[in-house]
Amino acid sequence: MVDPTEVFHRVMGHLFAGDAGAYADMFAKDAVVEWPFAAAGWPKRLDGHDAIRTHVGALLARFQGSGRKFVAVRDPILHPIGTHELIVEFLFEVATPEGTTRQPYVHFLKVTDDGRIAALRDYFVPASVDRHPAA
Repeated sequence: MVDPTEVFHRVMGHLFAGDAGAYADMFAKDAVVEWPFAAAGWPKRLDGHDAIRTHVGALLARFQGSGRKFVAVRDPILHPIGTHELIVEFLFEVATPEGTTRQPYVHFLKVTDDGRIAALRDYFVPASVDRHPAA
């Protein structure tokens, strides 16, 4: 049995490394990623490993092309739910050409017995990025 907390930390490590392939490989073939509060132009849902890889690859390319860099996951609060599910509240700290910002997130993860993510629900409000300058 794989600990969902360990899976969260591994998937964040791949994101911070800018490795879309390794990030996507953390997901089950039929995984679902959802953004319930998606802004216009952002998908509300991705179905399957390949769609996740394509979306995250394009997202990381745009992110890096704009001079942004992931700095850290700050103040994580972990809420394990049984053996396969985890809720994590945290701040994503990002360096931008204008300075460093923190954006609040809540992730709901459901993992498989082999340590793949079966479902990720990502709650964030895109407009909140600049409201939380890093101290």
